[in-house]
Amino acid sequence: MPTDTWKTVNFIFHGACLVATFILVVYWIYLFSLNEDTSLVEYKRFYDRKTDIFPALSMCFNNPFSHTKLGQASGGLNHTSYFKYLNGDEMSPEIKSIDYKSIAMNISDYIISYWMEFQDGSTQSHEVTDGTKSLFVNSYNGFAGTSAGKRFYGCYKLQIPDDKQILYFSIQLRNSIFLDGKRPHYDFFTLLHYPNQLLSSLGSMRDNWAERLTNDTYVMKFKIDKIEAIHRRNKITQPCHENWTNYDDAVLAEHIHKIGCRAPYQKMNKGVRLCSTKSEMKKSRYFLRADLNGMLQPCKTYQKVIHDYIEYGLGTTNYADTNSFWIGLILRDPYLMEITQTR
Repeated sequence: MPTDTWKTVNFIFHGACLVATFILVVYWIYLFSLNEDTSLVEYKRFYDRKTDIFPALSMCFNNPFSHTKLGQASGGLNHTSYFKYLNGDEMSPEIKSIDYKSIAMNISDYIISYWMEFQDGSTQSHEVTDGTKSLFVNSYNGFAGTSAGKRFYGCYKLQIPDDKQILYFSIQLRNSIFLDGKRPHYDFFTLLHYPNQLLSSLGSMRDNWAERLTNDTYVMKFKIDKIEAIHRRNKITQPCHENWTNYDDAVLAEHIHKIGCRAPYQKMNKGVRLCSTKSEMKKSRYFLRADLNGMLQPCKTYQKVIHDYIEYGLGTTNYADTNSFWIGLILRDPYLMEITQTR
């Protein structure tokens, strides 16, 4: 091949390589600028890792106030008038002076016993005689529902002991926890969620219950089959809340800071005063909503807790005349699908 021809071919080849390299560099810079995610999916048994955490079960009660304590706190005060105060419709010096904790329902007063079954088939049962000791933690106080049908709720998280050998945990409660000893159709609901992430768990709400007679004895069992966890990547275009281990408190603290005052049922924040006007009380309300009121999603959460709900009566058993019901979680050989977003 003549020398000039060879030089031409060599020039064209190197030129093509440079152009191809430039195009590839520009392409990968473009892809990087899109900041898109690659998802890694891992499918494994729950509790394979020490960091696997048992889902929490929260029970939420409409108007969780004691009739007796309300009457003692202020003459003539009842659920309706106190709700109007919390909703920002009424205000008086007397009602403002009431300590919310002093009139709120104490779920410990309704606990009779609890029962556990372990992975090896053994069981334990304990009666609860000390009302000061609770297996529940107050997980939320606030509003839920639409503006036309809003309700005030107190939610209590079943605090299961940190023992990975527990297969089934159930607690026995007095029916008197409900008004007239009868479970309501809709004014009581449950949520399954990652601990301290009740605010982002509205998709797990169960609030449509079968008819129960006053003082019926029955079992409410949530059997968890699969958990879908997601670990989001915090990025500029789609940010997430990095304080996901303490998400509820962090989100509500941000809400209170934005308003500039707190309602009596909201946690104390240093330097934040109590709301003192009807307008401030209205602004302080936080609603359980699917859009999280515009707040960020937690960076790590249980996206789905797939479960079966089982309920049956105990009318023909030794528990028939106890005026109580059982509620619990069973984690029988479930699987965890963990999705991790990476760049």
